[in-house]
Amino acid sequence: MSVRTAPPPLRLGRAVVRDIASPGIRSVAGAFLTLMMGFGAAYSFAAFAVPIQAELGLSRLAVSVVVALSGATTYTVSLLSGPIADRAGARWPASLGIVLVALGLALASTAESAAALWVHAGLLLGTGLGFINVPAMAAVQRHFTRRRGIASGLASSGIGVGTVLIAPTVEVMSAFGDWRVAFLLSAGLVLAVGLAGAALLENRPAPVHDRQATELRAGPRRRRAFAMAWWGVLLVSVPIALPFAHLVPFALDGGLGLREAMGLLTLIGITSVISRILLGALADGIGRRGSFIACCAGTGGAMLLWATGGIGWLPGFALVFGIVNGGFVGLLSPFVADTFGADAAGTVIGRLTSSRALAALAAPVAMAASGPEVALCVAGAAGFAGAALLVGAITQD
Repeated sequence: MSVRTAPPPLRLGRAVVRDIASPGIRSVAGAFLTLMMGFGAAYSFAAFAVPIQAELGLSRLAVSVVVALSGATTYTVSLLSGPIADRAGARWPASLGIVLVALGLALASTAESAAALWVHAGLLLGTGLGFINVPAMAAVQRHFTRRRGIASGLASSGIGVGTVLIAPTVEVMSAFGDWRVAFLLSAGLVLAVGLAGAALLENRPAPVHDRQATELRAGPRRRRAFAMAWWGVLLVSVPIALPFAHLVPFALDGGLGLREAMGLLTLIGITSVISRILLGALADGIGRRGSFIACCAGTGGAMLLWATGGIGWLPGFALVFGIVNGGFVGLLSPFVADTFGADAAGTVIGRLTSSRALAALAAPVAMAASGPEVALCVAGAAGFAGAALLVGAITQD
């Protein structure tokens, strides 16, 4: 009779290394790094909005157009980058995206007019993000089914970490010069770390890359479900777009100092990182689609808190928004994969998230033009309406 013994430590070590080096884990790590650098660079513009506005003599509306163009371009380009990732893998689209983000930052550092900022920090940087976002997240969906929520949460938490790092990075870079120097230094950092992350993403097509998202052509009920989801995501994206464009200027207008105002973005980032991971793990157990819709409804409630709470409630708003924003971003790709399939994940996610382009373009500009009171109440209503449409979408499934 033989006695079964434990595997030797060397074999166990090899197994651990093999698991860490698996395509799924590499995709999560690569998505984390590329999203951290790409979105961290985009959101950092809010930290420099006031000095840019003062130096170039711009209005707040003109500066808000930069954020609007960046977001709208990101989600418009997703219509192209998603199918490319399905056919060629995520590595080269994400690498291209990192290069474009770095180039946008570098060129923005030379801007002398609003138009130059719109082109470089808006259109060019947004194009880069569009080649990063969907390919990176689609790669994660293909490697996970049962644990898709936690995997997506870990990957997308790179966006939250990038937000958290804005304030300390700005403080460090300020020691070397003004916003122009900071943009140049950021460009180099994005290029170095971002390309390392992109190299971890898979460089092969999806297993069923030629299906062209056949799930969307499976019948009238599925097409109706997709249409409802498209409009639902658009409406929820209205409240999602506002804090990153207007929270810091709003806090400064209310009497907070720059450090305190930037601390609100840091709080959103920290809370969203925790939320993406914890909600991702929780959603795998209680239901990813229901958890996603609950977070969507929460965006409406967060806007009403911002609208009615006053300056003293801004930390509370940042905490609530960080939770629901983390859940929205972390569970959006799993929601799409669970509802419409993961075989052509890049194409389907790209089509659905293209709706976010309209919200990203219109919401920040509308708030700058109309003032916060009306804009925040409208955004809150949009969040609730979007959640209701998403409920309707899954009932068609």
